[in-house]
Amino acid sequence: SIRRQRQMCIRDRDMEKTLLAVLSGVDRLIPADFLEITVWDRDRRELVPYRLKNSGGYEHALEISEVRYTPEEGYFGYLIQQREPLNIGDLDEFRSRRPGSHRHHFPYKSYMGVPLVVAGDLIGTLELASQVKEAFHENDFELLRILAGQAAVALHNALLYEAEQRRALELAGLANLAQAVRSVSDPKDLYEQLTRSLLPLLDVEVLGFLVYERESYTLRGQVPFVGIPEDIVAWYRLVIQPGSEAERLWQSQEVLVASHATEDERLQALELHHLSQIAGIRYAVLAPMSSGGRSLGFLLVGDKKDGQPFGEDDLRLLAIIAGQVGPIIENSILIEQSRRRARRAETLRRIASLIGSTATLDEILKYSIVDLARLMQVDYAGIYLVDENRGELRVHKESLFGVDPADYFQIGRISIDDPLFARTVTGSLQPYTSGNVRAEQVLPLYRPILKTLDTHSVMVVPVSIRERGVGEIMLGSRRPNFFKHSDLQTVSTVAGQIAAAVERALSLI
Repeated sequence: SIRRQRQMCIRDRDMEKTLLAVLSGVDRLIPADFLEITVWDRDRRELVPYRLKNSGGYEHALEISEVRYTPEEGYFGYLIQQREPLNIGDLDEFRSRRPGSHRHHFPYKSYMGVPLVVAGDLIGTLELASQVKEAFHENDFELLRILAGQAAVALHNALLYEAEQRRALELAGLANLAQAVRSVSDPKDLYEQLTRSLLPLLDVEVLGFLVYERESYTLRGQVPFVGIPEDIVAWYRLVIQPGSEAERLWQSQEVLVASHATEDERLQALELHHLSQIAGIRYAVLAPMSSGGRSLGFLLVGDKKDGQPFGEDDLRLLAIIAGQVGPIIENSILIEQSRRRARRAETLRRIASLIGSTATLDEILKYSIVDLARLMQVDYAGIYLVDENRGELRVHKESLFGVDPADYFQIGRISIDDPLFARTVTGSLQPYTSGNVRAEQVLPLYRPILKTLDTHSVMVVPVSIRERGVGEIMLGSRRPNFFKHSDLQTVSTVAGQIAAAVERALSLI
């Protein structure tokens, strides 16, 4: 990053030297009260003006104006549209053109301007003005035309050098990106490394990844997400419904460019306008990521730090980055899936081995829940069993994972005699999963438990023997939208193993 900044400074100084040399040369040869050179920005279709400023003594320095000119107005508009020099001896008598809107205080009486063109390509304009009428002679006009040709070539070469340097830096940055993520194994570390590597290349306020989960047809935000708080990113979860506008945008794999992110209908279809509003994004780009023709998600960037909209060069670079990042992310997903399957198989093997051992039921429940909780990486877990003698669904205290002992009495029991018990997971034998219990209508019998444990996401799976509920496994997370579809199958398998252990224990009584 430091090397890139140093190279950018060298590049900028080269461009500045060219502009300063042109302006200084014209200033020495043709006296004028006003002297300005503009550079044509092809992406934004505007002229960027530069002038001389006195930095003390006889030295001049370059000054860039914050104002930008549009090519449809003023004397510079004539130069661009007609591609012909303009020499006006008396501006008061010149009615066909007036100064641009940015020059409404233009206290000059005479004017000369020439377009800077190389091989038919517009480079910019060079303009002089004087407070005296007829200040410029024909020799001055001819000299300006000669100088303009030389200035256009010099400026054209400087712009080419700038573009070459920028692309060289981009290629170096992309090479460093591939090298930086090569040894990353954890998905969270991967996205952190990707965002850290891409920020110097893109220089934006907002940057992050939205990754598609095939098993649940869901687009999820990945943390870290530069410019948006982690807890807000965790809320973003879009299920891409068949036949929806979101599905059409997803399948099109088009780059989406929004100049008003919160009002853009495409971002609204992807439910990204809320994130845009929270982050205060105005300009946004969604670059699709893919690998082997399969859509993987989007790279989202918002608001360049210079405040300008995204131009053609920005979109070209984003397309290159998205194309390179896509296979990296897919490889990471495949590795993580393989590891998850291996961890799942090992956990289920250990639990099955434990159940087939001489361990007591308390030991089986305790270590099975601990193993399951660590596999799922939840914040808490526990198992509830029916105690028919007390008429309660009681938590198995020894198996609690991640729960403060002081909370035991708030979460410890549910009455079987309650009319709503039939709607519990144990009573209905139907699993319950939620990614946002605080916004959903949760069964009243579960509300005190979930509130005490500060739950955002919860999964509850029945433990049954011969279609009779004998308990339930509860797992929770303080993060929203935490559980995946495949998690339900894993927990259900463990619930079946535990049911076998419970049935065996009951048969021994």
